[in-house]
Order: sequence, then C-alpha cells, then structure tokens
Amino acid sequence: VLLMGVDERENDSGRSDALMVMSLDPKDDSMQLVSIPRDTRTTIVGKGFEDKINHAYAFGGSDMAVATVENFLDIELDYYVRLNMQGLKELVDELGTITVDNEIAWNDGKYDFNVGPVEMDGDKTMAYVRMRKQDPNGDFGRTDRQRKVIQGIIEQGASVGSVAKINDYIDVLGNNMATSMDFDDMKKLFNGYWN
Repeated sequence: VLLMGVDERENDSGRSDALMVMSLDPKDDSMQLVSIPRDTRTTIVGKGFEDKINHAYAFGGSDMAVATVENFLDIELDYYVRLNMQGLKELVDELGTITVDNEIAWNDGKYDFNVGPVEMDGDKTMAYVRMRKQDPNGDFGRTDRQRKVIQGIIEQGASVGSVAKINDYIDVLGNNMATSMDFDDMKKLFNGYWN
C-alpha cells in the first residue's frame, strides 16, 4: 500500500510530503513501513525526466505517484491511500490520542517532546511530524517520526477494535482522504491483518 501524506492548499495541487510503502505479510503477521525521502531523484513516469519523487503527485496526482514509486522500487502496489495533512490531525483527534516512542528531546515553543512514550492529540501530532530543523538526522528523522505516527494510528485504531468504526473514520476524513480501496478491501485488511 502506498501511503501519501500531501499538503494541499487552495489553488495548489500539492506535493506528497510523505511517501511510505506499507507491506503486510499474513504468513507471519508482520507489517513493514518503508519511507521514501521526498527529495529522492528518480524518473517521473509519464513525464520521462528525472525530478524529486514527491513532484510526481504535483504533476499527475495519485496515479502518477503510484506509477513512479512502482518504477523506482520495481514493485507492484495493490492500493494507495492519500491523506491531506489536515486529515491526519482530524484522524488522530477521532481516535482520541496516539502514543509514540520518541527518541530525541525537543521543544517547538508550544509542545515539549521528551524521550520515551509521548501521548499526542492531533495538533501535537502535526508538530511532531513536521519538525526538521532540530533533528540532527534532518529529513531522515522526520520520516522516522512519520512512520511512528502511522504505527501509533494503526495500533490505536486496532485497539478500538471494530470494523464498523471504519465508516466513522472515513466520514471524519471527508475530503482529506482518497484511496483506491473499496470498503470490502478495507474490511478484509482490517479482519485479516488484525495482529
């Protein structure tokens, strides 16, 4: 599943600020998240020239982003989920809070992020995933935090424990989310990959 976190503003098609490939393996009940740094240079499928991989979404939306990532990683993607960053905030708020294991201490002037488990609402989650300048690992640290947030959302969502809640989450996300999955696909993933 290609996960795209995009920042779309009025009169702007936006760029995919976060690109992750989530692989689910039913044989050993495992999930793997691999981040693709947004400044990775690759051939943009459909354009025929090299550019930053996150520009594929700006040039041709979800379809071009999927084709470009498939070409770059030499894999086939079954689905994509595109989430506007505002939707991430609303999703976390709908879940209540999420908890991540934070590895570096920092403060953004509004929130303190101490080392260890950090519980976050939607607004604090946005501050957590957007920080780059105070991280000695730069964008790599940011992608690590993005993966932790996705994991926290999945863990919290699974603990809520109801397929019926999927509709509630989709309603909350509204126009902030698009996916190539239909509802039956979502139910299969939810039931088949619970662990």
